[in-house]
Amino acid sequence: MASTTEEVMKSRIKSTAAVKVGKWCEDFEKAKKYADKYKIPILAVWSNGDLCGHCINFNKCILDKTFTKWQKDSGVVFWIGYGSDTYAPNRHGGEGYKFAKNGNLTNYPFVRLYWKAGKVDVAKSGDEWDGASASGAATLVKNLKTYLKKYDPSSCPGCDDDAPAEDTTEYKVRFNESLTVKKVNAILDAIDKNGGYCPCQEGKTSATKCQCKDFRTKKKIGEPCICNLYVKQKK
Repeated sequence: MASTTEEVMKSRIKSTAAVKVGKWCEDFEKAKKYADKYKIPILAVWSNGDLCGHCINFNKCILDKTFTKWQKDSGVVFWIGYGSDTYAPNRHGGEGYKFAKNGNLTNYPFVRLYWKAGKVDVAKSGDEWDGASASGAATLVKNLKTYLKKYDPSSCPGCDDDAPAEDTTEYKVRFNESLTVKKVNAILDAIDKNGGYCPCQEGKTSATKCQCKDFRTKKKIGEPCICNLYVKQKK
């Protein structure tokens, strides 16, 4: 039977893949960069694996369906690393380790919830989050929800199940050359009047902020955005 640490690690998105909210990520720097870019929370965990009783208990909590159900729809970026991680940057002393430790934690696992936009930054050892009890998953979720009570998961990109992960293909953005100057200015005016959000879509979230989520994730090189204003071009 696989250890709790192995089970969690198997669920991670590989470092070569794009970050997706609601999933454990392998690459800390990519996960942190994504969270900062979209101004969404990140939960960073550094565990000592199955060498630590508190780590084993915490890993059981994050494998529990109470946690995984919340995680899926949380709109949060998740990263986890551990001492014997096969992905070298995640090991003891790496950037993920330092971030989760936050300079002052001494007991494993290190667990840090960070949401700059919401002024949330809480770093605690695992048993302070989950209560180190059989019902730890419920306690963990309750604590996380308390700190994120002002966060709206629907405001983040990729929260719906069918949404594609962020396209990591490098590209430049240019105006659609098929449009007249008058048409370009008219669309830019409409965007400006809408506070910088796409006038062709409902709602004002990170998904509709120009250039919108649809453009970032669905449009291929050479294809225009919904408003027909911007086109992706190879770098």
